[in-house]
Amino acid sequence: MKTIKLKLSILFVTGIFMGCGSLIKDHSASASFSEGVRFPENKEMELSNGLKLLFIRDTSLPRINIMALINSGAINDPQELSGLAFLTAGLLDEGSKKHSSAEIAEQLESLGASLSIQPGYDFTHMSVKGLSYTKEHLLDSFLEVLLSPKFEQKEFDRVKKQIIGSLQKMEDDPDQFTDRLMSKVLFQNHPYARPVMGEISTISKIQRKDVLDYYQNYFIPKNIRLAIIGDFDDLFIQQVKTKFSTWISDRSPKPLSVKELQPNKIGVFLKNKKGLVQTQIRMGHLLIERSHPEFMSLRAANMVLGGAFASRLNQKVRDDLGLTYGVSSNFDARKFTGPFVIETFTRNDKVEATIAASLEVYRSFSQNGITQEELDASKTTLIGQFPRAVETTEALAFQILALKFYGIDNSYLTQFVTNVKSLSLAHVNSLLKSYFKPEQLGIVVYGDATVIEGQLKKIGPIQSL
Repeated sequence: MKTIKLKLSILFVTGIFMGCGSLIKDHSASASFSEGVRFPENKEMELSNGLKLLFIRDTSLPRINIMALINSGAINDPQELSGLAFLTAGLLDEGSKKHSSAEIAEQLESLGASLSIQPGYDFTHMSVKGLSYTKEHLLDSFLEVLLSPKFEQKEFDRVKKQIIGSLQKMEDDPDQFTDRLMSKVLFQNHPYARPVMGEISTISKIQRKDVLDYYQNYFIPKNIRLAIIGDFDDLFIQQVKTKFSTWISDRSPKPLSVKELQPNKIGVFLKNKKGLVQTQIRMGHLLIERSHPEFMSLRAANMVLGGAFASRLNQKVRDDLGLTYGVSSNFDARKFTGPFVIETFTRNDKVEATIAASLEVYRSFSQNGITQEELDASKTTLIGQFPRAVETTEALAFQILALKFYGIDNSYLTQFVTNVKSLSLAHVNSLLKSYFKPEQLGIVVYGDATVIEGQLKKIGPIQSL
């Protein structure tokens, strides 16, 4: 069966490059936690058609995974056709030139295999996994889905209708709807302002020809990195090389053209929804791109603010004041500058108190810095989470592909523990005023205006959304 996911969430990109666990039984290539992860046996190569290959051998279990990272995502969508990448991804296995969507599903089910297609903002991730004795069949199925989708009109109409239905349901979810409002305030005319799934108005405009054009422009060898992970031999490596070498295309990736990122809007923004018994609150501003050299330092700092349960925000707003069941802060570093967001919800009569308390914590964090005890706790948490992010060779392979996409050296993983331990309090605190800026916050509130508008006026002038 296939799964299509809106977020790689850890394609929530701040979280994907965390760490590594035990990878293989061969101790010569096992994980080492003194510094970071030691890579297992692997080979990299590039075919004459431009396709880049990574082979990671892992004989600990009779499993195999074939994955591709396609260098295109929602950021490549034309503004008027937002959701095109998502729709295209959803159609890949809905029928090929050889088999119908039902036949593809039955084929994968008979192999005990699973197919996953995950479109995100910056890239699309596709993988198939199953038992290693079926590896030749898995390779053929993967090739069929990736290289020869049919994009039949009836399947196009059906999947498009499904996506519109999902978007309609999302509008009834206050949490997801507020996230979308926050993105629009932060990113305005930039592609990151638009949901990966698109919007009802833009999905409705997409025609089958648009999907065909998108596929032809981005699903080409020069735009893809492929990884093979698991129990395979040299003969299978040669089979992979031979079969993918037949994929001939003289196209080069279509240049990415996006509008220049502007500073986010500042102030209080209210979206009225009569009858809501709880109010959703988001406060945020732009922060950094994933390739930023201070990514790890800022990540450690955010753990103190609101990136962990035992954070300042949760302690003050949730535990001490009892204003919410939960409050957190996170930042999503992407190909271009991503968002930093404080997220919570509260009773309608506590909106002003909740915003004021959150702002107080954030200002103190930015202006006064963190303590050595807090930094030490943050380091411990980051190192403790390290094994979970790459506890399998499959997870490690994905992270290697993603690191390469963002232009980050593998040393991020191999030196992870060492680099976390080396973070100094003076250096981390020297960054806070420059990157965490309370005066640049856009505050988005989704609730019943008849109940909360008077409270919001105490925070500042209100702008309607």
